[in-house]
This record gives sequence, structure tokens and C-alpha cells, in this order.
Amino acid sequence: MGLIFLANLGLTWLLLMSQGCRTGSRITVAVIPQTEGVNFWDTVHVGADIAAHESGASIYWNAPMREDDVEAQIALVESVINRRVNALVLAPDHPLALVSPVERALAHGIPTAIIGSALSIAPSPNLANVLNDDEESGRMAAARASALLHGKGTIAIIGMNPDLSGTMVRAHSLEQELSRTAPGITIVDRRIGSYNVPREEQVVEEILHAHPNVDLIVALMWDSADGAIRALDSMKDRPSVKLIAFDSYNSPPFDQCPYLDSVIQEDIRGMAKRAVEIVIAKEQHQNTPSEVKFTPRLITRENVGSPEIRQMFSTELPASNWHWSSIR
Repeated sequence: MGLIFLANLGLTWLLLMSQGCRTGSRITVAVIPQTEGVNFWDTVHVGADIAAHESGASIYWNAPMREDDVEAQIALVESVINRRVNALVLAPDHPLALVSPVERALAHGIPTAIIGSALSIAPSPNLANVLNDDEESGRMAAARASALLHGKGTIAIIGMNPDLSGTMVRAHSLEQELSRTAPGITIVDRRIGSYNVPREEQVVEEILHAHPNVDLIVALMWDSADGAIRALDSMKDRPSVKLIAFDSYNSPPFDQCPYLDSVIQEDIRGMAKRAVEIVIAKEQHQNTPSEVKFTPRLITRENVGSPEIRQMFSTELPASNWHWSSIR
């Protein structure tokens, strides 16, 4: 963990200590995504702030500098637990490493909502999961693949990341649905994914070398899709392969990527808003659901400009008499 991060964490601690868990009578909700400075996670900030504004609460926002900096995220969770914020919303970087910190938050009576990837934690009255429907994501990818290939062809699956349980659920659902509805489609390669885009680029180059006639690549996480795009861009004799991607960090770059067919996008902004609403309700001892699943959206060239899709990527707050509630 770098000195800059530790210094920022120390400053954040002092700010929390000086301002307390509440601003006047306001509830303070800590929101800790996987990282910041990326449009995808910035939309989480917007969704959280909208919910807080509507409820008269305050948001404390902080995040690691990288999506794979698990130790930094653990330190952030521990810091807000020690300060005893009123509630916590977390998008965990790792399915195992964040279990103990979240269990500690629950033991301290802090209402907690998990977004993005569920953790293997026993049910608790103070715990909620607000998640993407990853099984539906896999089925949507299978339906799109079958339509593109007219029920026949070859697919390579990349971006299967055991640290992101949702990607594994997507892969399983995709394969099950293809087996059921499109037995003429063969999966010729499966690869583990990472946040390392150059590595993902190399993986795709290896796949195309081993299977030069592969018809379709399905990238279950955006860093893998980014690697595939770079690999295809670098090829002089670009193959006719198509790409189905998941969870674009920004509005999908269809204009720059003729081989990008579609993106299956989780509504992380909507999940963040709902998660903040739930933990505020829990803090006020109201009945809340233990799990909420959001249906993903299939984004194509035809609908990418629609108001609904634009809102998913928007980092602008609604035009109103807005008062920022973040502590930072």
C-alpha cells in the first residue's frame, strides 16, 4: 500500500473524526466501490448521492486506486467500521478477503449492502445483496450469440475471473443456455481473465493463433474486452470475428470497433441507489429485502443513444436545487 494512499486515508480519518458519523441529524453512509476515476464506478457515486439526497443523508465516498488493490479496500472498510458510520455500501474487490471485514461491520450493528459480487456470508438482518442478475446475463449472451451465428459456429470465452463470482455464473449460464438452445455452437476455448489489459490482449492473440477461424469472442469482463479490442486492432489481416462484451466502463465504442457487436451492461448506478436506500431503511429499523437483483441491458448500435442507456453511463446529477452531501 503506497504512502500516498496511507496519507489520504489518514486525512480522511481526520475528516471523519472531526465531522462525526452524522451531519446534524443526518445519517452517514460509507460507499466503497472497487476503484474510482473510472466512469463505471463514478456512476455508483452518482446513484449513491441521489439516494442520499432524497433521504436527507450524507455520503462518505472512498475507494482504492486500483481494482486489484484488495488490501487498500480492506483498510477502508476497517476505517469506517472503527469510526462507526451509520451504514455501509461495498462493491468487494475479492470474494474471500472482504468476508471478515464485512462480518465485523455486521457484528458492530452497521447495516451493510453488497453490490456487484455477493460474498459468502451467513444471512443477517443487517445484510442485503443488491446484485446484477448474472444468470440472465449469461442467457442474454447465449441468445445474442445464437442469433449472430444462426445457431452454428465457434466461440471463445474470456474473462472468467474466480475473484469475481459473477463472471463464473455468467459463463456457466451461457454454456447451459447454448447447450439447450444452440447445440450447433461449439466453445473452442475458455480463458481466465484479469484486470491486466496487456495480458488479456496476449490471451486473445493466443486464441486467434490457435483458432484462426473462431467466429465469436465473449468477454465476461470489460478489461478482457479491452484486450480483445486491442488485439484485433493490431492485426493486419483482421479476422471476421465478432465480440460480445460485458460491463463497458464508458458508453460502448461501437464507432471505433466494427467487430464489437454488443455489450451486456449491468445497471451499477441503479444498484448503488437502491443499496443506499436499503441501508438507510435498515438503519431506521424498517423492513427491507435481503436480496435485490437488477436485470442487465443489451446495448447495441441501435439503442446506444437512447435516454435509458445514456442514463446508465451518466455521471451528472439531476438538474435541481442540489446540495452535495459527500464528506470528502
